[in-house]
Amino acid sequence: MATRCKLWRYRARTLRGRAAILRSIVLPLLWYTAAVTRVPADVAQRVKFLCKAFLFKKAISDSHGFAGPMAEAWLYWPTSRGGLGLPETISFSHSLQLCSLRDAMSVATTTHTVPRWFFPAFSLFSGPLFGGGSGFDILYAPIPRGLTVQEPWLGLAPFWIEPLRVWHSLVSEYCALCNFDWVIAEMPYWQNHFLRANARGALTGRASSNASRFYDKGYVRLQDFVDRHGSFPTPSLCVEILENTSFPSPAKRSAAAGFFARQVGRLLNLPLGSTPSQGPHRPADLCAAAHGWSFRGVDFLHGRNHEFYHILHRLPAITRLSHFSLGIASEPDWTVLWRRERSLDRDLLPVLADIKYRLQHNGLNVRLKYRHRTSDILCVHGCGVVEDAQHLFWVCPIAQAAWDAVLTPFRDLVAGDVTWAAVVYLQGLLFTDSAISLHKSHNLLRVFNVLRCSVLYVVWLHRNDCMWNGTASDSTFVLQRTMAYARLHLGRLRQGEVPRLSSLCELWLPLPNPMPPEDTLPSAG
Repeated sequence: MATRCKLWRYRARTLRGRAAILRSIVLPLLWYTAAVTRVPADVAQRVKFLCKAFLFKKAISDSHGFAGPMAEAWLYWPTSRGGLGLPETISFSHSLQLCSLRDAMSVATTTHTVPRWFFPAFSLFSGPLFGGGSGFDILYAPIPRGLTVQEPWLGLAPFWIEPLRVWHSLVSEYCALCNFDWVIAEMPYWQNHFLRANARGALTGRASSNASRFYDKGYVRLQDFVDRHGSFPTPSLCVEILENTSFPSPAKRSAAAGFFARQVGRLLNLPLGSTPSQGPHRPADLCAAAHGWSFRGVDFLHGRNHEFYHILHRLPAITRLSHFSLGIASEPDWTVLWRRERSLDRDLLPVLADIKYRLQHNGLNVRLKYRHRTSDILCVHGCGVVEDAQHLFWVCPIAQAAWDAVLTPFRDLVAGDVTWAAVVYLQGLLFTDSAISLHKSHNLLRVFNVLRCSVLYVVWLHRNDCMWNGTASDSTFVLQRTMAYARLHLGRLRQGEVPRLSSLCELWLPLPNPMPPEDTLPSAG
């Protein structure tokens, strides 16, 4: 992975472009292995270091971490909500492993046989089960957690214990006993997450010493009673089953039989005197695979990898929102903002949209971020003011000259003034009624987005030239370069099939040169 990062580190000029390379070219190397191998926590940490180094153009290393220019949590938020959309390593590897379990369960459900590639794992599933459980009965079993794996679960380590732990967490969160009323007779009784014998949460197979008297005789689920006796375990039937079992007295035998029958009726909410349905059914060790498992509306047997990932992945918290650091008091509606920005960015070159995206996340390394230094934190253009994002892109005379030029035709279309909050998050940007009726509000936003991104991009490039290359500050250069980028984009928008948008773009585009008189054209001779 590190080698592939080094090969591709200069192939994308934008932050989101580098994130796309990670998703499609670098990280798949890990997914091939993670589908069949457990990913240790230290490997996941090294992958995180590698991804951050590639994203933020640092020396490629998987052993050294650093604080990036933007909050790390944004790396793992979806692109539709303002993030970079990188898959979180542990959650994504778990989703891949669940896909293997899904494929095996699907084959077992449709063919009533265990696929050959899955048979070694299937044979291990019966090892930690007690009470006569076998095969896919492990889907109902509570899986122990912890840093170490103890007997009898040690036989599943290191690969299958993690997917089964994830499975158990999903079952605990999204499933209830009432979801399985239609297969109540097929589920295992003695080692079942949904069936607890007492208030302490003890499993039915561990809570009573008499439980072994039933499962030693092969009574693992209610279906076993139905197949052998044609009825559910009533007290009289249980006395008959325990007839040849040693008890101190017949009264003890009757008490044990009655206790078990009442427990079954109470835990399963089942009238024991009712007549059960009879007929053919799947093999006992395959029944649980076909019990209609569903998590958050996703049918497990038909779920896809990305659906499992969205269920498993918990979005990391954004501890400090960026608008405070940018000098904007009111928090924007983030859901509406990111949906609108994604739509507007379709009109832009990626390099222009990238600067705006990084600014919105406070991800540009303005000099304010280096206040621990005392020599070079002031504006690079000689303003004598500490360089923060608002000063560099809005207040500085270099930027203000560009804003005055591009916003001059726009001021008649806006109700009020264009503010810094409007530039960053489109807050408080209100258009006049006449402008909306003439051009439509979405067209006005598209044009404003082109104008603001052109200014932001050129101001940032000029700032870097002045700081690193010793270029003299030049407001005329910034103005002319800004107008060039704006006209490039607006000229393309004007060529579209939206007449209102085309007429709006003409406010910033130069008039075409008139054709010279016909008699002044050079002759062919």
